[in-house]
Amino acid sequence: MDVQLNSSIANLYFGKDDAETDIAAGGLLDRGFLPTKTYDAVANRKKTLIIGRKGSGKSAICVVLDRRQRQGSVHYNLITPDEISAEEVRRFELPGIKGPQAKVLLWRYVLDVQIAKFLLAAARERAEALPDVLKPVRKFLVDNHEVDDLRFTEKLWRAIEKLKGSLSLEAFGVKVAADVAPAPTEGVRVSQQLDTIEQSLLSAYRDAAWIGGDPSIILMVDQVERIWANDRDSDVMIVGLLLASKELSALFDFVTVTLFLRTDIYEFLIFPDRDKYRGEELRIDWSRKELEQLVLARASASLGFKLPADELWGRLFPSVIDGHKTGEYLIDRTLLRPRDIIQFCNLCRDTAEKNGHATIEPEDVLEATPQYSAWKLRDLIAEYFVNYPFLNDLFVLFQNNSYVMTRRGLDARLATVRSALVGRFPDHSVAFDVDGALAVLYGIGFIGVIRPSGPVYSFTGASGIAPSDDTFVIHPAFRDALRSTSSLDLEPLDVGRLSRSFGIGSQSVSVGQSITVGLDQPVFRASRSQSRLEFVARRIRLVEEGFIKSDLPSDVKEEVRRNFESANGALRTLPDGADAVVDQFITEVVGHLRALLVAVKDSDLIDGGEREGLSRRILDAIDDLMDVMRRSYALDIGAIDPNISG
Repeated sequence: MDVQLNSSIANLYFGKDDAETDIAAGGLLDRGFLPTKTYDAVANRKKTLIIGRKGSGKSAICVVLDRRQRQGSVHYNLITPDEISAEEVRRFELPGIKGPQAKVLLWRYVLDVQIAKFLLAAARERAEALPDVLKPVRKFLVDNHEVDDLRFTEKLWRAIEKLKGSLSLEAFGVKVAADVAPAPTEGVRVSQQLDTIEQSLLSAYRDAAWIGGDPSIILMVDQVERIWANDRDSDVMIVGLLLASKELSALFDFVTVTLFLRTDIYEFLIFPDRDKYRGEELRIDWSRKELEQLVLARASASLGFKLPADELWGRLFPSVIDGHKTGEYLIDRTLLRPRDIIQFCNLCRDTAEKNGHATIEPEDVLEATPQYSAWKLRDLIAEYFVNYPFLNDLFVLFQNNSYVMTRRGLDARLATVRSALVGRFPDHSVAFDVDGALAVLYGIGFIGVIRPSGPVYSFTGASGIAPSDDTFVIHPAFRDALRSTSSLDLEPLDVGRLSRSFGIGSQSVSVGQSITVGLDQPVFRASRSQSRLEFVARRIRLVEEGFIKSDLPSDVKEEVRRNFESANGALRTLPDGADAVVDQFITEVVGHLRALLVAVKDSDLIDGGEREGLSRRILDAIDDLMDVMRRSYALDIGAIDPNISG
């Protein structure tokens, strides 16, 4: 195990960004696939309408099942619309029928062709020669210039051209158009032709003497967003697909049509009988535990052996990043989607290799974080560009600002750009008042709502923004890209500057004690400089206690705690008797407290009474520390404040 791990960074890999390439040679999807409840529901025909965000793993399920082709008597087949046909599909109409019915007929034909191919494929797997009852099915495909390979899907524009012309039904006993009663409209004609095709396919299936049991097929339709453009025609096109899939699944008891739709697209759809699809819906949700399992499965697949979790998060990755468990740190910066965690882990690994490290070090992860954040911000803009083309302009409001905000604070930011945004995007003006902006930003996962239990986000299934929700937080994935890394718009306390300026080493000395070396036994004795540092520590503690007791969001309290913790950590490294260094340290602390005072006074996260109390604590601490510096050479700490005990 040790030998394997010591050389494993070169082979460590978490897969490609998209399922289509990750299933090919060099990808990890097949070997590192993690079966989930959604996968089980699709493979076993429990649900037929799978809804999820981009990157949530919809396509991964499709391509894995399509690659496996069959499991027992169940066959799997993937249909993905081609982008080149997008405009033709959206504009497709037939005289004499209205609404989505023309689109229903188009999708019925596409699915009928795949059903015909399935009958041939299933027969060939079970017998050397094609049964006579299925020969008309093959002739139908040949006569209509359809390739009889189940793995091949024709361009949709070709299907449209065939429907606008005249399908050949001679294989099914309809030799010429005159054999069929004349249809009053083109739409009715196509509908009659499809009825003939479907009844013929159904009869062929029932008349076949299947060897080894009756076969069935799951037709999976994925990546419909390729031909969707956020307009009424696009909506009608998808509604037509929903209706066609339901009709054919009801007609053919051996066929299940399963649709994979992006959440934002499905939520836009308004059509009659939508409630009849509720029982078929399954929304893809990933838990934090499942994402960790996915990372472990991918790592094991790439290395070629089963990797224990503690080896992944303790040797290949560091166990802790910035005070958090590494797995938690990485997942906190995802929208709980496989693609996010795969990209982040790969970037950490690539950064470690660039830096010449044998394993991934904490500094590699911290270096990778801003680049990953920039990726995620750009990806979010691209993901919702069709729906919300103004996101890039809107995100400017959050640059170099605190990542925690109130409703009132966001409204103030919007006021500075509202007229310009309305001028550029008049069709989206409703998104530029505070309620509209909050709804959009929360819906896409950019912000969460701070509630008593902590921040909640839309992608976790939390309820929407309520009128009583007043405090919001930018998701950690986007903060570094926006340089919005402070909850109070506060620069962190730079105690490291002391080490660089004065060459302070890492020797740790407890506050209140000095060590005299060179004797058989060290002698501990309080010194004037360390007594001053004790006083600094107590003043810091008093300010910190004020924040802990406040009603401020937990992110603010945690940021203040981290800053003061770094100050207390620096106290333990200051050398005894170095009064100049102590003076400089106190100056740094005072500067930080002044910045904190400004942030408290400017923040709308704090109400009037609490603001006054915190400001008073900070001012008292500043005054006392300045007094220490003024009197450090004249008085000892007891004379400065005899009432303060250690």
